[in-house]
Amino acid sequence: MTSNVQAIGLGRIVVNSALNQPFDAEISIASIEDDVLESLEIKLATDSDFRRANIPIEPVVKSLQFNVINGETGPWIRVSTDNPVRIPFLHFLAAIGWSGGKIIREYTALLDPPGYDTVAGQSIALPSTTGQRAIQPGDTYEPVRSGETLMGIAANIDVDKSVTIYQRMFALMHMNSEAFIRGNMNLLREGATLIIPSVEMMAGISRILAREEYTRQLSDWIDYHQGIAQGRSQSGERLWVSLIPGDEKIVVKEVEK
Repeated sequence: MTSNVQAIGLGRIVVNSALNQPFDAEISIASIEDDVLESLEIKLATDSDFRRANIPIEPVVKSLQFNVINGETGPWIRVSTDNPVRIPFLHFLAAIGWSGGKIIREYTALLDPPGYDTVAGQSIALPSTTGQRAIQPGDTYEPVRSGETLMGIAANIDVDKSVTIYQRMFALMHMNSEAFIRGNMNLLREGATLIIPSVEMMAGISRILAREEYTRQLSDWIDYHQGIAQGRSQSGERLWVSLIPGDEKIVVKEVEK
């Protein structure tokens, strides 16, 4: 009898969409037996599966759609939503079933903001900041208001778009380390005062380094966010912080120094 592992081999998830766009991603199928493909069904895992895995279910995850696509180079799984996704990552469990078995796979998809980098030297538009006053390099920005995020503030800095959103965020965090809980750029303190870095400082930061640091800190924040949802956060001062544009406020507990 063929084992579940041998019956189908799944690859990693590749995201083709950006933050604030309808989600679009693909999961490669590295290997699959013919009889498995004929009866293959993909769907979001059940609530009980999420509970057993200690993974909180974000509302947007409930809207994920799964479709098996028979492409020219072989079958693959498309994962999508109809509506824009406004949080920087999706963490979910996919249930893959067929006539002879079932497996559960865990995936985390990170979403870049639109135009996070340049292509062939051509600038790509960053998220719109229509109606907001541009922030000048060297300014003092205060106070950070409820609902604001580092990414939103960085996107509104009046600097050439060849300076990526990640270079801006990295420089802001470096200049204002005391404004971030746990030293994480995704945990910006409400009421903080920010010194806006110079153009030279932002442009002088490695794009690759800035992007990698964002990804690392987002991964750390995912772990911390899940700890909050599971009631395992550290004790300390309680305050309200909106972590993600358009997301509901959640209580985070500041670590005592």
